[in-house]
Amino acid sequence: MMPRTGSVRTRAGFIPVGVKMLQRWQRITGVMAVSSVVMLLGLYTGTVYTQQQWNEHYTLWRELERHEKQYELSQESLANALRETASRSQMVPLGPERLLRIPMTATSSPVMPPTPVSTPGTPFFPVGY
Repeated sequence: MMPRTGSVRTRAGFIPVGVKMLQRWQRITGVMAVSSVVMLLGLYTGTVYTQQQWNEHYTLWRELERHEKQYELSQESLANALRETASRSQMVPLGPERLLRIPMTATSSPVMPPTPVSTPGTPFFPVGY
């Protein structure tokens, strides 16, 4: 017996071509849905990871700024204490006319002293060990 046009013969009977096309469309849309969910999970994971990294680096930056301010404050207080000490002890203030000038010499390669050669029988141990 010849199958009718527009249908496919299976063991259970005839399946219309429209149903076959709908099954194919269902498979395609299922694959598209799964792949879009995987892509969205990857994108979400990337944004969460980026936000976490941004937060860590921002916290570190704020901490470095705080340390810099503390360092500048301690430097200023130390300079202030030195100024007070200099004013109490009647030290001569430093000015451009009181600076020492050291003339530059011609640059040449430094002369290195010869390195001592260790004897092969004596092991050499660095001081740190």
